Amino acid sequence: MPVRKPPKKKAPKFNFRARDFFLAPFRIIFYLTSRFSFWLKWPSRIGLSMAFIGGVFGSCISLVYYTIASTYDLEDVVQMPARTEIKDREGNILKNSAGQEIGFLHGKNRRIITYADVPSHFVDALIAQEDKRFRSHGAVDFRSMARVAWRALTRGKLEGGGTLSMQLARNSFALKKKNEGLVRGIHRKILETFIAIRIESDFEKNEILEHYMNRIFWGGSLRGVEVAAHAYFNKSAKELTLEQSALLVGIIRAPNKFSPFRHLERAKLQRDWVLEKMVENNAITQDEADLARQQPLKVSSPNNLREGSYALDAIRRDLKRILEKENILDGGLIIETTIDPNIQELAERSMEKRLNQVEQRRGFPHQKRSQWNGQGTPNYLQGATVVIDNETGGVLAIVGGRNANESQFNRALQSERQIGSLFKPFMFLAAFDRGVKPYDTISDAPIRPGELRGANPSWNPANSDGKYYLEIPVRKSLVESRNTSAIRVAAKAGMENIVEVARSSGFNISKIPLVPSSFLGSWGASAEAVASAYTIFPNGGTRFRPFYIQTIKDRSGEGLW
Repeated sequence: MPVRKPPKKKAPKFNFRARDFFLAPFRIIFYLTSRFSFWLKWPSRIGLSMAFIGGVFGSCISLVYYTIASTYDLEDVVQMPARTEIKDREGNILKNSAGQEIGFLHGKNRRIITYADVPSHFVDALIAQEDKRFRSHGAVDFRSMARVAWRALTRGKLEGGGTLSMQLARNSFALKKKNEGLVRGIHRKILETFIAIRIESDFEKNEILEHYMNRIFWGGSLRGVEVAAHAYFNKSAKELTLEQSALLVGIIRAPNKFSPFRHLERAKLQRDWVLEKMVENNAITQDEADLARQQPLKVSSPNNLREGSYALDAIRRDLKRILEKENILDGGLIIETTIDPNIQELAERSMEKRLNQVEQRRGFPHQKRSQWNGQGTPNYLQGATVVIDNETGGVLAIVGGRNANESQFNRALQSERQIGSLFKPFMFLAAFDRGVKPYDTISDAPIRPGELRGANPSWNPANSDGKYYLEIPVRKSLVESRNTSAIRVAAKAGMENIVEVARSSGFNISKIPLVPSSFLGSWGASAEAVASAYTIFPNGGTRFRPFYIQTIKDRSGEGLW
């Protein structure tokens, strides 16, 4: 009888179900709490389960926001769009006639400085108001965040609680939007936190303070502590006193609401509040705070924010011809110009003095500058001046009117007035090229009708002194600027040759009518064009194009042009 073999045991099948995986943590919680009493068991299970779910949810959120935060380039924290600086030939920021620094173009109204350039009491004031535990905590101050969370739950508003690192993240990447609402506000706050964590890991505390101080908004177009110090106190940040530092820090929260230009008493209250915060933070003593409160607070005039300069206008025009438009708008360049501050100041004062003398003449029929009420377009007497270095063509001074704030029209560049006898040297140059000699003689008698081909029969130019001579040396005709003899010299040179000299001298020949009256400068040209044309005489016939910019560098000092 055959022996039956026992049946083989089937290997147990591993039946994996997804719910077993997801429920495993809760089963562990149930197992660990199984020996608890009934009244402790279920609260513990519910509490631990909620904690686990919250931990998982928080980890997922953290992973998502860490990934988003990683897409932000921290180089943008350092690279701040400062304004282009315009310097005169002595290396100083260009100033206007009132002595105000106005040599800035494009970009944000910001001047980058280092941490070492800021007085310690300003840093102490900033920390005392904005983030008193800044030196001891990381990217997040959990005490402050708890207050923010409570405020959000009870008031429905998300405000405050941000550390300096979080504020730097917000300002560097423009995270905060207007009317963002509670949900968007929470999203922004979390993103700020994770970017701040990256900032804290990449930068030292003092570096964070430096970048933050260069980004603070102080109302209007003011960005950074250096610009704010100049605007409100007409001094550099490193020269700020304790009370001035406290005031600047105090108005950060609402710079327009607490502006010392419009609300000085409000600004003083903010100053005093910051001083108390500094005492609480052991940054200063109570005696130092009391002494600072007693100091008179002298704020600069708001007019210091006005920018007006014909030289700056000319430099801006020259800059557009050199750089592509996007490079100009980016700002942050260092422009070294040809403007000589001493000659510029002398030119402005001399022109104003001379025009004022003309206005004081008896019976002066036009509006005087002193009579203009500041409304509308002024109609008082104006002028223009351009001073050029004959050896290079560099413009040493340019004045396009009596005041750029009263009239922005730059007459040195934009106004084309009849140049009159200023054109005579070019006519004589053309004649000399055609063989006329300085010691030759020429008739200085009145012009006879029909004497000049192409002239209007009624055209009868006269000499300014009313005198006429049978003959005079060509040399004398030029030196004394005599009209009738100069016209005859021009006729010997020929219209075509005169126009060619004018073209090589930089004049726009399309504006020169081909008639004899053009010999006496009956056509228009700007002051800059005339000054540039005259450079041919000391340079053997070579004209140098007028220019205002010597070099262009970026912030690192690398030459771009």
